Amino acid sequence: MNFLGLCLAAVGLVLLLHSIFSAVEHREYIRLMETEQGLPMDIQIECIVAVAIFIVGAGIVGTNFVPIKLTEKFARKTSDMIMARSEFSLFNTRGRVLGEIRKAKKN
Repeated sequence: MNFLGLCLAAVGLVLLLHSIFSAVEHREYIRLMETEQGLPMDIQIECIVAVAIFIVGAGIVGTNFVPIKLTEKFARKTSDMIMARSEFSLFNTRGRVLGEIRKAKKN
């Protein structure tokens, strides 16, 4: 199955490169002829088909996806373990100074 996917991805890539080459050649032709034309329909269709074939091939190659089941992943973890973000831990804050000022006002 992976061989089929690799072949489809390769064919899609070759077709895409060919459509890009054709588009560049057509653009040079339009510039030489000094006319205002869009990209021909056959180049557009070739590009769309090439991208579709490449996507199908890449999808076949990458079939070993792991299912996303968060309930299994987080079943044995507490909320403290999930929400533990050490990069947001602040140790030198104004709270210590404000606490000392508050204690001094109470005394």
